[in-house]
Amino acid sequence: MKTNYIALNNKYKSVYMTLLILCISFFPFKNNNNLQAQNINSNIPLHVGIYTANAGWYFINHQWEKNLQPNPQTWTVPVIDKAAVYNYNSSAVVASDASIGATLLLSGLQCIDGNKIDWPHANLLAQNLFITANLTQSVKLSFQRNRPYTQGANGVSKGNDDFYSFFSGHSSVSAAAATTGLWVAYHTPSSQAQKTMAWTVAGLSLTTGVLRIAAGKHYPSDVLVGWIVGSSVALLNGVIFSASR
Repeated sequence: MKTNYIALNNKYKSVYMTLLILCISFFPFKNNNNLQAQNINSNIPLHVGIYTANAGWYFINHQWEKNLQPNPQTWTVPVIDKAAVYNYNSSAVVASDASIGATLLLSGLQCIDGNKIDWPHANLLAQNLFITANLTQSVKLSFQRNRPYTQGANGVSKGNDDFYSFFSGHSSVSAAAATTGLWVAYHTPSSQAQKTMAWTVAGLSLTTGVLRIAAGKHYPSDVLVGWIVGSSVALLNGVIFSASR
């Protein structure tokens, strides 16, 4: 078996901290012309609690990962995982990274309403991404499922990344972004451009998941569960936002 060890990519850690900084920065702002999904200044304790809990959650995940004793598990889900790809495809990996990047970019642009930023939308999006990313990492560390590319005839190794398969972070985060966009687009006054961006993000989320399978990074069940979890987090938090207006 060919072995090419590389350090675990730290990009998600940078994303977590960037989101935290951006989220906290939302609190001083208030614009009465913003979309009415949630008046962010009406429930500051709730939002502070959400970000504080997620910052602590991130720290726990970080320490857990650092002290983790690897115990990779090989398991498959009948039928659906027979469609897995067992060869590492670097082109598909790059394409999936580009796809999720475009997803997050368009999601951020959807938070711009005319010449102003819709802070409640941006706050909801940031919370959903932060929660989803933390939940995904906790589950990955718990299950330690082998990635498909390690199980093929010409399997390779990417170090710790070998056993972070279940469930797909690209799929869960992109689904959270897409669902947030659709929730805001159809529950608040939104322009046609914002609705179009929301549906485009949804398409990019589906594309991202398919590319992760093609890359040999995830089993189909990883992607399916990622989509379900990301969407569920966004929907639940959307309901909380609406109820706390």
